[in-house]
This record gives sequence, structure tokens and C-alpha cells, in this order.
Amino acid sequence: MPTALRVPDLFEVLQRLEPSELDRVAGWLLRLQADRRAPRLAQRESELLAEINRGFPELSLVRFRRLVRRRRQGSLSPAEVEELRGLSDRFEEIEAHRAERLAELAGLRKTTLPDLMRELGIRPTANA
Repeated sequence: MPTALRVPDLFEVLQRLEPSELDRVAGWLLRLQADRRAPRLAQRESELLAEINRGFPELSLVRFRRLVRRRRQGSLSPAEVEELRGLSDRFEEIEAHRAERLAELAGLRKTTLPDLMRELGIRPTANA
């Protein structure tokens, strides 16, 4: 039965390698590391994209727009003002969460947030 190799022992062996051999081993290690990380990164990217694409519920969005239109006309009741305030708060929470996920995805892809948004076809949300 083979004896398990300890990391300090491996490091000691690596120190004895010629620079060209060490470069070759480093390349193998980088490939191994990338292969092991790739599935997790792809999974996390998929999770982030799903969260980014999850938007405001359609019925709530329709109601929000209707209330905004009525507010501009000056015809909101006190109850509707409160409803609009609650919907606005929820909309801001969703947009903040989305922005956090976009920033995380940009970091994973080693790009800027504006470049990622362009790549995904996402335009900044206009305030109501």
C-alpha cells in the first residue's frame, strides 16, 4: 500500500527541481486548479444569473406603474400613498439585491460592472 505524500514533503521535492521542470509542474497545477474550480464557478454563475433575471412580480409592477401615474395626476388616496411607498421600498430592495449579484458576477468574470451589463443587455433601471 503506498504511503500518503505530505505537503511539506512534496514542497521539499519541488524545491529540488530545475526551473524548466518546475515551470512544467506549475502549469499542471494551474490546470488542475482550474479544472477543479470550473464546475463551481459555472454553477455559481448560473445561480447569479437566475437571481439577476428574477424581477419584480408582473402584477406588482403593473400596480406600481398605475399608482405612479395616479400620483403624477395628484389623485392618490392616503391608502394608495402607503401602498406605493411599500411597493417602492420592495422594488428598491430587489434592485439592490440585483446590483449586488451583478457586481459578484462581474468579479467572477474579472470584468467591470458596466461591461458586464452591456454584455448581458441590461440597461440601468430608470427611477419612477
